[in-house]
Amino acid sequence: PVTARDNSGSVTLTPNLENGVERPADLYAINYEAVDGSGNSKVCTFSVKVIMLQACKSPPIPFNGLLSCKDATELTCQLENCNAGYLNTLSLPTQTHTCDQTSGQWVPPFPSNFTNVCVKPRPSIIQREYNFEFNCPNSEFDAGDLQECISNARLCPKDDIKLCDRPFKRIQGVAESNSLMNINMKMEGTLPYGGNLADLTSRMDNAGRMIEDFFQTGNFKTKCPKITCPFTKATSKPDIRKCNIGSKTFIVQGKEICAPCPAGWFYNTDGDCSQCPSNTFQERTGQTICTACPEKTSSPTGSFLQLHCIQSLSQSGGNTDTMNMLTIVIPVIAAALVILFLVVVIACFLKRKKASQQPSKREEKFQNPIFIGQGNDAFSGPSVEEYDQIPADKMLSESQIHNFKKVGSEGDYESSANLPGQDHTYQGLKEAKGATNKAFGQSNHDSSDDYDSPHDPFWRSMT
Repeated sequence: PVTARDNSGSVTLTPNLENGVERPADLYAINYEAVDGSGNSKVCTFSVKVIMLQACKSPPIPFNGLLSCKDATELTCQLENCNAGYLNTLSLPTQTHTCDQTSGQWVPPFPSNFTNVCVKPRPSIIQREYNFEFNCPNSEFDAGDLQECISNARLCPKDDIKLCDRPFKRIQGVAESNSLMNINMKMEGTLPYGGNLADLTSRMDNAGRMIEDFFQTGNFKTKCPKITCPFTKATSKPDIRKCNIGSKTFIVQGKEICAPCPAGWFYNTDGDCSQCPSNTFQERTGQTICTACPEKTSSPTGSFLQLHCIQSLSQSGGNTDTMNMLTIVIPVIAAALVILFLVVVIACFLKRKKASQQPSKREEKFQNPIFIGQGNDAFSGPSVEEYDQIPADKMLSESQIHNFKKVGSEGDYESSANLPGQDHTYQGLKEAKGATNKAFGQSNHDSSDDYDSPHDPFWRSMT
Protein backbone atom coordinates (compact mmCIF):
# COMPACT_ATOMS: atom_id res chain seq x y z
CA PRO A 1 0.00 0.00 0.00
CA VAL A 2 1.01 3.62 -0.53
CA THR A 3 1.81 5.60 2.65
CA ALA A 4 2.60 9.28 3.34
CA ARG A 5 4.24 10.95 6.35
CA ASP A 6 4.66 14.59 7.41
CA ASN A 7 6.36 16.23 10.39
CA SER A 8 3.26 18.29 11.04
CA GLY A 9 1.21 15.26 12.03
CA SER A 10 -1.65 13.57 10.24
CA VAL A 11 -1.71 13.39 6.46
CA THR A 12 -4.74 12.73 4.25
CA LEU A 13 -3.96 10.47 1.30
CA THR A 14 -6.35 10.44 -1.68
CA PRO A 15 -5.95 8.27 -4.85
CA ASN A 16 -7.48 9.15 -8.21
CA LEU A 17 -8.52 5.52 -8.81
CA GLU A 18 -10.10 3.18 -6.34
CA ASN A 19 -7.86 0.34 -5.24
CA GLY A 20 -8.92 -3.30 -5.49
CA VAL A 21 -11.11 -2.86 -8.57
CA GLU A 22 -10.69 -5.21 -11.54
CA ARG A 23 -9.68 -3.29 -14.64
CA PRO A 24 -9.23 -4.25 -18.29
CA ALA A 25 -5.78 -4.64 -19.78
CA ASP A 26 -4.23 -1.17 -20.29
CA LEU A 27 -1.64 1.28 -18.99
CA TYR A 28 -2.91 3.35 -16.05
CA ALA A 29 -1.51 6.47 -14.31
CA ILE A 30 -2.23 6.18 -10.59
CA ASN A 31 -2.04 9.47 -8.65
CA TYR A 32 -1.94 9.77 -4.86
CA GLU A 33 -2.34 13.23 -3.32
CA ALA A 34 -1.07 13.79 0.23
CA VAL A 35 -2.45 16.82 2.16
CA ASP A 36 -1.25 17.85 5.62
CA GLY A 37 -3.15 19.78 8.25
CA SER A 38 -2.02 23.14 6.85
CA GLY A 39 -3.32 22.38 3.38
CA ASN A 40 0.06 21.66 1.84
CA SER A 41 -0.15 18.93 -0.79
CA LYS A 42 2.08 16.65 -2.78
CA VAL A 43 1.16 14.28 -5.63
CA CYS A 44 2.90 11.00 -6.40
CA THR A 45 2.28 9.29 -9.76
CA PHE A 46 2.69 5.60 -10.56
CA SER A 47 2.36 3.82 -13.88
CA VAL A 48 0.59 0.48 -13.66
CA LYS A 49 0.26 -1.83 -16.66
CA VAL A 50 -2.53 -4.37 -16.50
CA ILE A 51 -1.95 -7.38 -18.76
CA MET A 52 -4.30 -10.25 -19.58
CA LEU A 53 -2.81 -13.57 -18.55
CA GLN A 54 -3.34 -16.43 -20.98
CA ALA A 55 -4.63 -19.72 -19.64
CA CYS A 56 -3.06 -22.96 -20.83
CA LYS A 57 -5.12 -25.85 -22.10
CA SER A 58 -5.81 -28.65 -19.65
CA PRO A 59 -2.83 -30.99 -19.52
CA PRO A 60 -3.26 -34.49 -20.96
CA ILE A 61 -4.14 -37.11 -18.37
CA PRO A 62 -2.01 -40.27 -18.57
CA PHE A 63 -3.69 -43.66 -18.63
CA ASN A 64 -2.64 -45.82 -15.67
CA GLY A 65 -0.65 -42.96 -14.15
CA LEU A 66 -0.89 -39.98 -11.79
CA LEU A 67 -0.38 -36.39 -12.97
CA SER A 68 0.58 -33.96 -10.22
CA CYS A 69 -0.04 -30.22 -10.68
CA LYS A 70 0.80 -27.31 -8.37
CA ASP A 71 -0.53 -23.76 -8.66
CA ALA A 72 1.71 -21.30 -6.85
CA THR A 73 3.20 -18.28 -8.59
CA GLU A 74 2.90 -20.39 -11.73
CA LEU A 75 1.15 -23.60 -12.68
CA THR A 76 3.38 -26.65 -13.03
CA CYS A 77 2.56 -30.29 -13.80
CA GLN A 78 4.54 -33.50 -13.96
CA LEU A 79 3.96 -37.25 -14.06
CA GLU A 80 4.09 -38.34 -10.43
CA ASN A 81 4.15 -42.08 -11.03
CA CYS A 82 2.59 -44.96 -12.95
CA ASN A 83 0.21 -47.47 -11.43
CA ALA A 84 1.53 -50.70 -9.99
CA GLY A 85 2.66 -53.06 -12.74
CA TYR A 86 3.14 -50.23 -15.26
CA LEU A 87 6.37 -48.59 -16.38
CA ASN A 88 7.12 -44.98 -17.27
CA THR A 89 8.51 -44.85 -20.81
CA LEU A 90 9.39 -41.13 -20.78
CA SER A 91 13.02 -40.35 -21.51
CA LEU A 92 12.91 -37.86 -18.61
CA PRO A 93 10.53 -39.46 -16.10
CA THR A 94 10.36 -36.45 -13.75
CA GLN A 95 10.22 -33.64 -16.31
CA THR A 96 8.21 -30.60 -15.14
CA HIS A 97 5.90 -28.70 -17.48
CA THR A 98 5.15 -25.03 -16.71
CA CYS A 99 2.23 -22.96 -17.98
CA ASP A 100 3.51 -19.79 -19.65
CA GLN A 101 0.75 -17.28 -18.94
CA THR A 102 1.96 -14.80 -21.53
CA SER A 103 1.68 -17.28 -24.42
CA GLY A 104 -0.81 -19.73 -22.93
CA GLN A 105 1.48 -22.68 -23.77
CA TRP A 106 3.06 -25.44 -21.72
CA VAL A 107 6.86 -25.23 -21.53
CA PRO A 108 8.23 -27.67 -22.50
CA PRO A 109 5.21 -29.05 -24.36
CA PHE A 110 3.77 -32.42 -23.41
CA PRO A 111 4.79 -35.20 -25.82
CA SER A 112 2.09 -36.36 -28.24
CA ASN A 113 1.96 -39.81 -26.59
CA PHE A 114 1.85 -38.47 -23.02
CA THR A 115 -1.47 -40.18 -22.31
CA ASN A 116 0.16 -43.56 -23.05
CA VAL A 117 3.56 -43.18 -21.36
CA CYS A 118 2.61 -45.68 -18.63
CA VAL A 119 2.77 -49.14 -20.19
CA LYS A 120 2.37 -52.65 -18.90
CA PRO A 121 5.34 -54.72 -20.11
CA ARG A 122 4.74 -57.88 -22.09
CA PRO A 123 7.09 -60.82 -22.55
CA SER A 124 9.85 -60.57 -25.12
CA ILE A 125 10.49 -63.21 -27.75
CA ILE A 126 13.99 -64.69 -28.18
CA GLN A 127 14.07 -66.04 -31.70
CA ARG A 128 16.73 -68.42 -33.05
CA GLU A 129 16.79 -69.45 -36.71
CA TYR A 130 18.09 -72.92 -37.70
CA ASN A 131 19.03 -74.22 -41.13
CA PHE A 132 19.15 -78.03 -41.71
CA GLU A 133 20.92 -79.20 -44.84
CA PHE A 134 20.37 -82.52 -46.64
CA ASN A 135 22.08 -83.96 -49.71
CA CYS A 136 19.38 -85.18 -52.08
CA PRO A 137 20.82 -85.89 -55.56
CA ASN A 138 18.12 -88.34 -56.62
CA SER A 139 15.10 -87.44 -54.48
CA GLU A 140 13.63 -84.72 -52.33
CA PHE A 141 11.06 -84.22 -49.58
CA ASP A 142 8.84 -81.45 -48.28
CA ALA A 143 9.61 -79.10 -45.40
CA GLY A 144 6.59 -80.52 -43.62
CA ASP A 145 8.18 -83.96 -43.68
CA LEU A 146 11.07 -82.67 -41.53
CA GLN A 147 8.60 -81.07 -39.12
CA GLU A 148 6.67 -84.35 -38.85
CA CYS A 149 9.91 -86.28 -38.31
CA ILE A 150 10.99 -84.13 -35.35
CA SER A 151 7.51 -84.38 -33.83
CA ASN A 152 7.39 -88.18 -34.19
CA ALA A 153 10.80 -88.40 -32.51
CA ARG A 154 9.38 -86.42 -29.59
CA LEU A 155 12.08 -83.79 -29.91
CA CYS A 156 9.74 -80.78 -30.00
CA PRO A 157 10.48 -78.33 -27.16
CA LYS A 158 7.65 -77.63 -24.72
CA ASP A 159 6.29 -74.90 -22.47
CA ASP A 160 8.05 -71.57 -23.07
CA ILE A 161 10.07 -72.79 -26.09
CA LYS A 162 8.26 -73.29 -29.39
CA LEU A 163 9.47 -75.01 -32.55
CA CYS A 164 7.16 -77.62 -34.06
CA ASP A 165 4.16 -75.28 -34.07
CA ARG A 166 6.17 -72.73 -36.05
CA PRO A 167 6.44 -72.87 -39.87
CA PHE A 168 9.18 -74.91 -41.59
CA LYS A 169 10.28 -73.56 -44.99
CA ARG A 170 12.46 -74.80 -47.80
CA ILE A 171 15.09 -72.23 -48.77
CA GLN A 172 15.54 -71.75 -52.49
CA GLY A 173 18.72 -70.58 -54.26
CA VAL A 174 21.19 -71.13 -51.43
CA ALA A 175 22.41 -74.59 -52.28
CA GLU A 176 25.98 -75.05 -53.57
CA SER A 177 24.74 -77.68 -55.98
CA ASN A 178 21.43 -78.92 -57.21
CA SER A 179 21.64 -81.90 -54.88
CA LEU A 180 21.57 -79.93 -51.59
CA MET A 181 18.27 -79.17 -49.86
CA ASN A 182 18.00 -76.58 -47.06
CA ILE A 183 15.11 -76.47 -44.58
CA ASN A 184 14.67 -73.37 -42.43
CA MET A 185 12.98 -73.49 -39.00
CA LYS A 186 12.69 -70.98 -36.18
CA MET A 187 12.82 -71.69 -32.47
CA GLU A 188 11.24 -69.09 -30.20
CA GLY A 189 11.59 -68.73 -26.45
CA THR A 190 9.30 -66.53 -24.31
CA LEU A 191 11.09 -64.26 -21.83
CA PRO A 192 8.86 -62.55 -19.25
CA TYR A 193 9.67 -59.04 -18.09
CA GLY A 194 12.44 -59.43 -15.54
CA GLY A 195 12.92 -63.10 -16.54
CA ASN A 196 16.22 -65.00 -16.66
CA LEU A 197 17.56 -64.64 -20.19
CA ALA A 198 20.59 -66.89 -19.63
CA ASP A 199 18.42 -69.77 -18.45
CA LEU A 200 16.12 -69.46 -21.44
CA THR A 201 18.93 -69.39 -24.03
CA SER A 202 20.63 -72.36 -22.35
CA ARG A 203 17.52 -74.48 -22.64
CA MET A 204 17.11 -73.42 -26.26
CA ASP A 205 20.71 -74.53 -26.91
CA ASN A 206 19.98 -77.96 -25.48
CA ALA A 207 16.82 -78.39 -27.56
CA GLY A 208 18.64 -77.49 -30.78
CA ARG A 209 21.57 -79.77 -29.96
CA MET A 210 19.33 -82.79 -29.36
CA ILE A 211 17.68 -82.36 -32.76
CA GLU A 212 21.02 -81.98 -34.51
CA ASP A 213 22.38 -85.12 -32.82
CA PHE A 214 19.28 -87.04 -33.87
CA PHE A 215 20.02 -86.36 -37.53
CA GLN A 216 23.83 -86.63 -37.21
CA THR A 217 23.64 -90.19 -35.84
CA GLY A 218 21.29 -91.27 -38.60
CA ASN A 219 18.54 -92.42 -36.23
CA PHE A 220 16.03 -90.45 -38.28
CA LYS A 221 16.19 -93.07 -41.08
CA THR A 222 14.15 -95.58 -39.08
CA LYS A 223 11.63 -93.10 -37.63
CA CYS A 224 11.29 -90.77 -40.60
CA PRO A 225 10.75 -92.92 -43.74
CA LYS A 226 9.82 -89.90 -45.87
CA ILE A 227 13.32 -88.44 -45.48
CA THR A 228 15.56 -90.59 -47.68
CA CYS A 229 18.36 -88.06 -48.12
CA PRO A 230 21.50 -88.06 -45.95
CA PHE A 231 21.78 -85.28 -43.35
CA THR A 232 24.67 -82.92 -44.03
CA LYS A 233 24.80 -80.25 -41.29
CA ALA A 234 22.80 -77.82 -39.08
CA THR A 235 23.62 -74.17 -38.56
CA SER A 236 22.02 -71.36 -36.54
CA LYS A 237 22.00 -67.59 -36.60
CA PRO A 238 22.43 -65.22 -33.63
CA ASP A 239 19.42 -64.80 -31.40
CA ILE A 240 17.01 -61.98 -32.11
CA ARG A 241 15.05 -60.30 -29.38
CA LYS A 242 11.70 -58.99 -30.54
CA CYS A 243 8.13 -58.36 -29.43
CA ASN A 244 4.97 -60.21 -30.33
CA ILE A 245 2.70 -58.78 -32.99
CA GLY A 246 0.79 -55.84 -31.51
CA SER A 247 3.65 -54.77 -29.23
CA LYS A 248 6.74 -52.64 -29.76
CA THR A 249 10.07 -52.20 -28.03
CA PHE A 250 10.60 -49.47 -25.43
CA ILE A 251 13.79 -48.52 -23.66
CA VAL A 252 13.15 -48.07 -19.95
CA GLN A 253 16.12 -47.21 -17.77
CA GLY A 254 18.46 -48.63 -20.39
CA LYS A 255 16.56 -51.91 -20.80
CA GLU A 256 14.43 -53.14 -23.65
CA ILE A 257 10.85 -53.98 -22.84
CA CYS A 258 7.86 -54.91 -24.95
CA ALA A 259 4.56 -53.11 -24.51
CA PRO A 260 1.36 -53.20 -26.57
CA CYS A 261 0.33 -50.37 -28.83
CA PRO A 262 -2.04 -48.25 -26.73
CA ALA A 263 -5.70 -47.57 -27.38
CA GLY A 264 -6.08 -45.10 -30.21
CA TRP A 265 -3.04 -46.64 -31.92
CA PHE A 266 -2.43 -49.73 -34.07
CA TYR A 267 0.50 -52.01 -34.88
CA ASN A 268 1.65 -51.22 -38.43
CA THR A 269 3.50 -53.35 -40.98
CA ASP A 270 6.84 -51.82 -39.96
CA GLY A 271 6.54 -53.28 -36.46
CA ASP A 272 5.82 -49.90 -34.88
CA CYS A 273 2.76 -48.20 -33.38
CA SER A 274 0.85 -45.56 -35.35
CA GLN A 275 -2.09 -43.40 -34.37
CA CYS A 276 -5.48 -44.36 -35.74
CA PRO A 277 -6.28 -42.12 -38.72
CA SER A 278 -9.23 -39.76 -38.70
CA ASN A 279 -12.71 -41.29 -38.88
CA THR A 280 -11.49 -44.43 -37.08
CA PHE A 281 -11.02 -45.49 -33.45
CA GLN A 282 -9.50 -48.30 -31.39
CA GLU A 283 -10.57 -49.00 -27.80
CA ARG A 284 -8.24 -51.95 -27.14
CA THR A 285 -4.48 -52.20 -26.83
CA GLY A 286 -2.18 -54.27 -29.03
CA GLN A 287 -4.40 -54.24 -32.12
CA THR A 288 -3.24 -54.39 -35.74
CA ILE A 289 -6.09 -52.33 -37.22
CA CYS A 290 -8.43 -49.49 -36.28
CA THR A 291 -12.21 -49.68 -36.53
CA ALA A 292 -14.05 -47.36 -38.89
CA CYS A 293 -16.56 -44.96 -37.34
CA PRO A 294 -20.26 -45.61 -38.03
CA GLU A 295 -21.72 -44.15 -41.19
CA LYS A 296 -22.15 -40.37 -41.27
CA THR A 297 -19.85 -39.88 -38.26
CA SER A 298 -16.25 -38.70 -38.01
CA SER A 299 -13.48 -38.67 -35.43
CA PRO A 300 -10.09 -36.97 -34.96
CA THR A 301 -6.76 -38.72 -35.26
CA GLY A 302 -5.89 -41.04 -32.38
CA SER A 303 -9.46 -41.62 -31.18
CA PHE A 304 -9.57 -44.32 -28.51
CA LEU A 305 -13.34 -44.44 -27.92
CA GLN A 306 -16.29 -44.96 -30.24
CA LEU A 307 -17.83 -41.96 -28.49
CA HIS A 308 -15.26 -39.85 -30.31
CA CYS A 309 -17.16 -40.59 -33.54
CA ILE A 310 -19.63 -37.74 -33.77
CA GLN A 311 -22.26 -36.75 -36.33
CA SER A 312 -20.67 -35.22 -39.40
CA LEU A 313 -21.54 -31.59 -40.09
CA SER A 314 -21.74 -32.15 -43.85
CA GLN A 315 -23.99 -34.74 -45.42
CA SER A 316 -24.35 -35.95 -48.97
CA GLY A 317 -26.39 -33.81 -51.38
CA GLY A 318 -29.48 -36.01 -51.27
CA ASN A 319 -29.45 -36.28 -47.51
CA THR A 320 -28.90 -32.54 -47.23
CA ASP A 321 -31.91 -31.82 -49.43
CA THR A 322 -34.01 -34.23 -47.41
CA MET A 323 -32.96 -32.66 -44.14
CA ASN A 324 -33.63 -29.17 -45.51
CA MET A 325 -37.10 -30.24 -46.67
CA LEU A 326 -37.86 -31.78 -43.29
CA THR A 327 -36.60 -28.64 -41.60
CA ILE A 328 -39.19 -26.63 -43.53
CA VAL A 329 -42.11 -29.07 -43.58
CA ILE A 330 -42.09 -30.08 -39.92
CA PRO A 331 -42.47 -26.51 -38.52
CA VAL A 332 -45.24 -25.77 -41.07
CA ILE A 333 -47.19 -28.88 -40.08
CA ALA A 334 -46.71 -28.09 -36.41
CA ALA A 335 -47.96 -24.52 -36.90
CA ALA A 336 -51.01 -25.75 -38.84
CA LEU A 337 -51.88 -28.21 -36.09
CA VAL A 338 -51.58 -25.48 -33.47
CA ILE A 339 -53.88 -23.17 -35.45
CA LEU A 340 -56.42 -25.96 -35.99
CA PHE A 341 -56.38 -26.73 -32.29
CA LEU A 342 -57.00 -23.08 -31.39
CA VAL A 343 -59.90 -22.85 -33.88
CA VAL A 344 -61.55 -25.94 -32.38
CA VAL A 345 -61.11 -24.61 -28.85
CA ILE A 346 -62.60 -21.21 -29.75
CA ALA A 347 -65.54 -22.80 -31.61
CA CYS A 348 -66.33 -25.05 -28.66
CA PHE A 349 -66.12 -22.10 -26.28
CA LEU A 350 -68.51 -19.96 -28.36
CA LYS A 351 -70.96 -22.83 -28.78
CA ARG A 352 -71.01 -23.50 -25.04
CA LYS A 353 -71.43 -19.80 -24.28
CA LYS A 354 -74.35 -19.48 -26.73
CA ALA A 355 -76.04 -22.56 -25.29
CA SER A 356 -75.76 -21.18 -21.75
CA GLN A 357 -77.38 -17.85 -22.76
CA GLN A 358 -80.34 -19.28 -24.81
CA PRO A 359 -83.55 -19.98 -22.74
CA SER A 360 -84.99 -23.44 -22.84
CA LYS A 361 -87.66 -23.87 -25.49
CA ARG A 362 -90.71 -25.54 -24.06
CA GLU A 363 -93.72 -25.90 -26.30
CA GLU A 364 -96.62 -24.81 -24.09
CA LYS A 365 -99.79 -24.03 -25.94
CA PHE A 366 -102.50 -22.26 -24.01
CA GLN A 367 -105.89 -22.34 -25.64
CA ASN A 368 -108.65 -20.60 -23.79
CA PRO A 369 -111.85 -22.31 -24.85
CA ILE A 370 -113.72 -19.04 -24.79
CA PHE A 371 -111.53 -17.75 -27.68
CA ILE A 372 -113.26 -19.56 -30.51
CA GLY A 373 -113.10 -17.59 -33.73
CA GLN A 374 -114.97 -18.31 -36.91
CA GLY A 375 -113.85 -18.72 -40.50
CA ASN A 376 -110.31 -18.74 -41.82
CA ASP A 377 -109.16 -16.03 -39.43
CA ALA A 378 -109.75 -18.05 -36.29
CA PHE A 379 -106.87 -18.12 -33.82
CA SER A 380 -106.01 -20.32 -30.89
CA GLY A 381 -105.81 -17.66 -28.22
CA PRO A 382 -103.69 -14.98 -26.66
CA SER A 383 -99.98 -15.28 -25.93
CA VAL A 384 -98.66 -16.53 -22.64
CA GLU A 385 -98.09 -13.00 -21.34
CA GLU A 386 -101.60 -11.88 -22.33
CA TYR A 387 -103.16 -14.96 -20.85
CA ASP A 388 -101.44 -14.35 -17.55
CA GLN A 389 -103.05 -10.89 -17.35
CA ILE A 390 -106.61 -12.33 -17.14
CA PRO A 391 -107.82 -12.06 -13.51
CA ALA A 392 -108.59 -15.32 -11.83
CA ASP A 393 -112.16 -14.29 -11.00
CA LYS A 394 -112.84 -13.73 -14.69
CA MET A 395 -111.83 -17.22 -15.73
CA LEU A 396 -114.64 -19.68 -16.49
CA SER A 397 -115.00 -23.14 -15.12
CA GLU A 398 -115.11 -26.18 -17.38
CA SER A 399 -118.95 -26.42 -17.15
CA GLN A 400 -119.37 -22.77 -17.95
CA ILE A 401 -117.02 -23.00 -20.89
CA HIS A 402 -119.03 -25.95 -22.22
CA ASN A 403 -122.21 -23.85 -22.44
CA PHE A 404 -120.45 -21.15 -24.44
CA LYS A 405 -119.45 -23.61 -27.12
CA LYS A 406 -122.99 -23.63 -28.55
CA VAL A 407 -122.64 -21.53 -31.64
CA GLY A 408 -125.50 -20.28 -33.84
CA SER A 409 -125.63 -20.35 -37.57
CA GLU A 410 -124.19 -16.82 -37.81
CA GLY A 411 -121.31 -17.56 -35.56
CA ASP A 412 -122.73 -15.80 -32.43
CA TYR A 413 -122.39 -17.31 -28.99
CA GLU A 414 -125.63 -18.65 -27.61
CA SER A 415 -125.93 -19.63 -24.04
CA SER A 416 -128.78 -20.10 -21.62
CA ALA A 417 -126.46 -20.41 -18.72
CA ASN A 418 -126.52 -17.62 -16.19
CA LEU A 419 -123.14 -17.13 -14.68
CA PRO A 420 -123.42 -16.96 -10.94
CA GLY A 421 -123.03 -13.52 -9.49
CA GLN A 422 -121.85 -12.04 -12.79
CA ASP A 423 -123.47 -10.41 -15.77
CA HIS A 424 -121.72 -12.06 -18.69
CA THR A 425 -123.65 -10.38 -21.42
CA TYR A 426 -121.55 -8.36 -23.84
CA GLN A 427 -122.80 -5.12 -22.33
CA GLY A 428 -122.18 -6.31 -18.84
CA LEU A 429 -118.68 -7.40 -19.64
CA LYS A 430 -117.98 -4.12 -21.38
CA GLU A 431 -119.16 -2.11 -18.42
CA ALA A 432 -117.37 -4.28 -15.91
CA LYS A 433 -114.53 -2.30 -14.45
CA GLY A 434 -111.10 -3.76 -15.02
CA ALA A 435 -112.36 -6.53 -17.31
CA THR A 436 -109.41 -7.95 -19.16
CA ASN A 437 -110.91 -10.84 -21.06
CA LYS A 438 -110.06 -9.90 -24.61
CA ALA A 439 -112.07 -12.56 -26.38
CA PHE A 440 -115.67 -11.33 -26.26
CA GLY A 441 -117.01 -9.32 -29.20
CA GLN A 442 -120.47 -8.09 -30.17
CA SER A 443 -123.10 -10.69 -30.81
CA ASN A 444 -123.81 -9.44 -34.32
CA HIS A 445 -120.29 -9.53 -35.82
CA ASP A 446 -119.15 -11.68 -38.65
CA SER A 447 -115.89 -13.53 -39.06
CA SER A 448 -114.19 -10.58 -40.72
CA ASP A 449 -114.38 -8.68 -37.42
CA ASP A 450 -112.28 -11.25 -35.56
CA TYR A 451 -109.04 -9.98 -34.12
CA ASP A 452 -106.02 -10.43 -36.29
CA SER A 453 -103.65 -8.41 -34.19
CA PRO A 454 -103.27 -7.26 -30.63
CA HIS A 455 -102.79 -3.78 -32.05
CA ASP A 456 -106.45 -3.54 -33.17
CA PRO A 457 -108.19 -0.45 -31.70
CA PHE A 458 -110.89 -2.54 -30.13
CA TRP A 459 -108.25 -4.70 -28.51
CA ARG A 460 -106.60 -1.66 -27.00
CA SER A 461 -109.98 -0.33 -25.71
CA MET A 462 -110.61 -3.60 -23.95
CA THR A 463 -107.19 -3.72 -22.33
